[in-house]
Amino acid sequence: MTNDQWATLNNAFHSESHFREENPYNRNQRYFNQALMLFLMRKQGLIDRGAWLDWGCGIGSVALLLNNYFDIELMTYDKYFTPQINSISEDNLRTRAFDLVVNTAVFEHARDRNTLDEIESYVGDYGCFAIHTLVPESVPKDPN
Repeated sequence: MTNDQWATLNNAFHSESHFREENPYNRNQRYFNQALMLFLMRKQGLIDRGAWLDWGCGIGSVALLLNNYFDIELMTYDKYFTPQINSISEDNLRTRAFDLVVNTAVFEHARDRNTLDEIESYVGDYGCFAIHTLVPESVPKDPN
């Protein structure tokens, strides 16, 4: 699949499923659980409160939940969606600048190592890289 075909497929899937009322893939509960997990990890001293980034955040659901329920700021960046909160532009992303970089359900969209290396490049020298992804009960055998 070309990069353009891949981008079109991803956009079609997210546009069709992301805003559906019936909440496919239990998306809202998974995002709340992720926000809760990040809050608890910070509370227990496992991750610093410093600068946090959700790379590939979509509309910024996890950042909204952290802000609304846990009073935590999570900066948001996405190449394809406009985040609703704490958006940072690509020009303002700085390498090794974040104490925590969250990868919210983006891991399965990475087409090559360069994408993962780019995301990881924003993690500070003593920071954490938190990968969040959905592993469904059945995985289709057809890569298309």
